[in-house]
Amino acid sequence: MPFRKKESPYWWITYQDPTGSGKRISRSSGTTDHRQAKLLEDEMQLNIRKAQRGQQPDIYVEQVLLTFLQDHAQRPSHRTDKTSIKHLLTFFKGTNIQDLQKANILQYQKRRQSQNMANATINKECGLLSSAIKHTSDKLGFPLNTPFQGTKLKEPPGRVVWLSAEERQRLLAAAVENTRAPWLQHFIIIALETGMRKGEILKLTWDRVDLQKGWVYLPTGSTKTDQPRMIPLNTLALDAFQALLQFKNKHQLTNSHVFTNKSNQNIKDVKRSFDTARKKAGLPHFRIHDQRHDISSHMAMGGESLYIIKELLGHSSIKSTERYAHLQTDNIKAAVNRKMTATKSLQEGETDEGK
Repeated sequence: MPFRKKESPYWWITYQDPTGSGKRISRSSGTTDHRQAKLLEDEMQLNIRKAQRGQQPDIYVEQVLLTFLQDHAQRPSHRTDKTSIKHLLTFFKGTNIQDLQKANILQYQKRRQSQNMANATINKECGLLSSAIKHTSDKLGFPLNTPFQGTKLKEPPGRVVWLSAEERQRLLAAAVENTRAPWLQHFIIIALETGMRKGEILKLTWDRVDLQKGWVYLPTGSTKTDQPRMIPLNTLALDAFQALLQFKNKHQLTNSHVFTNKSNQNIKDVKRSFDTARKKAGLPHFRIHDQRHDISSHMAMGGESLYIIKELLGHSSIKSTERYAHLQTDNIKAAVNRKMTATKSLQEGETDEGK
């Protein structure tokens, strides 16, 4: 029977571990309606019994999507996930996972393309559905249908953008002039100097910042890839964090978030203030996310390895980092010249030995 937990507004349900361990599993039903929670519990138990008998369980797209959204509420992309799920449900709601076919995925893609959506956006939406199905499959302990192989749309080359020293100064000067957002200049500096994503920065709390050792710790669940990262802080980033700490102490703020306004409320978005600053600086095409491209590009041009850039940015695959490889042409040329010099020295040594 569904039951309540003090810390949760929802009814919780229990069901037998589908792996056969004999344990009982409990999780939130995601609803405050006892009747709906009981129906969900009964449905879960029925599907587990079906799976154990080798029958196909009745699980629908909306169930796996809402379960995934609930279980990954701390993901930095949670707000984007909600938007993606809204679009997915307008097409797939009422579809049994076991009836889902590759043709359905292709139809959804064509529909979204007809709405002038970019292939990258459509791929993210389909990827979210695929991840949600796998999440439910892993959670329940039996395989579910995932007909996504060969459906990924071709995307244009990744965006590579960086600021010149003069453009950077213009952007920061415009941010300083925005007195309604005194934290904006510090946000920009931290983004440009660490490569952290917007959500990773805005959700940062002071207990994850070590100003003495010069590190920021991003734990599991706070990053896009759900993998923890340690972010080193250079002098510029440290100064920005020190300024934010002084702002906190000056206004006696008790909020644990690093980015907090004078009313002690954490800053949830910087899009409007950033847009104002970039336009005033004459950089209308420089987006918030481009700050990650800026540090990556400068590191690549400075000779840093793609692996180091990958680790700093938290890319799940080196393929995402390879977009910066073309910026390392001078380093590649230098490496070839070093190889030529080494070969020439070796040949000269062999000649001397032969005399």
